[in-house]
Amino acid sequence: MSLKQNKSPFRNEDEERMLNAKRKMAVAFVEPCLSVSTVNLAKWNIGSSLSYIINEDYSKVLKNNRDSLKPNKVVQIWLFRVQPNSQLGFALIKVID
Repeated sequence: MSLKQNKSPFRNEDEERMLNAKRKMAVAFVEPCLSVSTVNLAKWNIGSSLSYIINEDYSKVLKNNRDSLKPNKVVQIWLFRVQPNSQLGFALIKVID
């Protein structure tokens, strides 16, 4: 799953340094079925494009949510921070059936 960055940055300086060093970062991921899993976030340069990629263990997310994540379904990915350490997390929200 690829995430396109909007105008405001979603990661802090430490997270950006980690991603720039070609390392992946474990993030919390709330699935449509409301299970919370851990996936890896990576930064990829593809041609002249920059993408943030959720990879590894995403196949498990697809399996857990096979009824929600079918072709032509509309979903959103929301970003959140978990206190007290402001850890980055994402939630995958099904918008339209």
